[in-house]
Amino acid sequence: MKEKSFPDESEKTRRARKKIAKRFREYDSSMNLEELEKAGQRIKQRIQRKTKDRVAVAKEGFALFDNNENSVEMSTATKKFQRGLSLDSST
Repeated sequence: MKEKSFPDESEKTRRARKKIAKRFREYDSSMNLEELEKAGQRIKQRIQRKTKDRVAVAKEGFALFDNNENSVEMSTATKKFQRGLSLDSST
């Protein structure tokens, strides 16, 4: 089976590839335990700053089911099914 031959990379592609490889090396070298700890501290500080803006769930409360106070109208198929059940039970 003959392998496909690809054209040589252009100079622009080689430069872009080198640039990306350099960025990855810089990123990898900058990641260390100290940097991760600093990032963790920044996250904790941000959470503390935003605490006053949070809504307390216990204060506001929420419910997934509102006892059908805002129920949706039944679909046509459901209405037919309900009529069929009521006819079956009356016989």
